[in-house]
Amino acid sequence: MVFSRNCASRGRDSYPLIPDGPTTLEWLAGENIALRAKIEEQNTALQRQEEQIRACTAERDEAQQATKNYCARIAHELNTPIHQLKSRAEAMMSNFPASPEDNFQKNLVMLFDEIRQVTELFSTISKICTMNDSRE
Repeated sequence: MVFSRNCASRGRDSYPLIPDGPTTLEWLAGENIALRAKIEEQNTALQRQEEQIRACTAERDEAQQATKNYCARIAHELNTPIHQLKSRAEAMMSNFPASPEDNFQKNLVMLFDEIRQVTELFSTISKICTMNDSRE
């Protein structure tokens, strides 16, 4: 085999090969086949990785959707009774006059305040879930 450094070629430091007979051509053919096989192996490996990535992405999307659905169900399940309690406490407070000795009225006020706190907490949790959904 003869390598010529001064020949015009493409690429950096490539050396055109000047075949000196059939053995060189056979060697080149063998190298070509080996390189093609290597490329095929790498393509197959890349395709497997791509399939794995697609499967993982689909799994992640399913998990995100399940989380979103779960948050929506929890929001509904918690929100409905809290609002019912709040509206009943408001109705009861408006029907009874406030007197200093009235424990019932004090208990209603405490109940209403606790419901308000739970409502605010739930609202904060809902906002956090919404922010997480918007990031996805």
